[in-house]
Amino acid sequence: MGGIDFIVDNNSKSKIFDIMNDAEYHFDDVLNAKNFDEFSTEVMEEHSRAFLKIQDGCDFYCTYCAIPYARGHSRSRKPDKIISQILELMQNGYKEIVLSGINLGLYGNDLAEDINLAKLLQQMEKIAGLELIRLSSVEPQLFTDELLDFFKISKKLCHHFHIPLQSGSDTILKAMKRHYSTAEFHSQIEKIKNIYPDAAFGIDVITGFPGETNELFEETFSFLENLDFTHLHVFTYSPKIGTPAASLKNQIKNSLKKERTKRLLDLSEKKKNIFISKIIQSNQILKGIVEEKIDGYWTFLSDHFVRVYFKSEENQKRNFVKLYPKKKFKDGILSEL
Repeated sequence: MGGIDFIVDNNSKSKIFDIMNDAEYHFDDVLNAKNFDEFSTEVMEEHSRAFLKIQDGCDFYCTYCAIPYARGHSRSRKPDKIISQILELMQNGYKEIVLSGINLGLYGNDLAEDINLAKLLQQMEKIAGLELIRLSSVEPQLFTDELLDFFKISKKLCHHFHIPLQSGSDTILKAMKRHYSTAEFHSQIEKIKNIYPDAAFGIDVITGFPGETNELFEETFSFLENLDFTHLHVFTYSPKIGTPAASLKNQIKNSLKKERTKRLLDLSEKKKNIFISKIIQSNQILKGIVEEKIDGYWTFLSDHFVRVYFKSEENQKRNFVKLYPKKKFKDGILSEL
């Protein structure tokens, strides 16, 4: 390729210094990687929450996605390493852990020991001083009965769930090679709501997938309009070279993609306001780790993924607080101690 001394895949980023000093190093395709790349940190600058990656790679080859080729097969971090890093982070004042991964719900599938996401969460629940556990994105079909049973007993899990839908049309879901139907997606939402009636749901949606006619987009819009969620992450489809969807016919015009994206973003804002009103009307307690003071108000991202503001003369930074909602304020809720 000219002028390039080393090529390093995503599984070896933490070893760049060693690689540059290794005359024997040669590039190996990330698809051959079998172990999680251990990379620990004790401090996350300017963060009141600690983000902990416990899984990498993906074994789901959705037709629009290049991640499996760039990240390799699913690989999990060993549970003892995870717990050890959590304890180190807590020694530095962190009281909330955000578990992340490329496909978090697959955690543990590749390990010889008896571990999965639910069992790991059970271990974390027992850690004294850990106040909040937040999950990043989990695929809808990976909310197992064991995981849902943990939800029923947890006192620390944030009542916010980020779940990729990608399309509200079964025709498009099939073309994407997703592993569920809209009915199954709706059923999973209802199962979680039966456990946490106050739960917040963030949903991923892609607009303009090849072959998404106006009628199929309206199916998505109607499905979401009738679904009880909190906010959307809307992505405009763009072809990724080497993925099956990139070579499909009936690619959608960018102007139409933008139009559909705007409609969904408007719907998202409407749903968010409805959710905030419900939180206030039900006087739902909001928990979180205080981040900073802005324009005289202390603020944090609550366990319901709603921005919260409150006043206090005392230094509240990195404190764990529980507050009652008072009224809508700025982009979230005004509360009081």
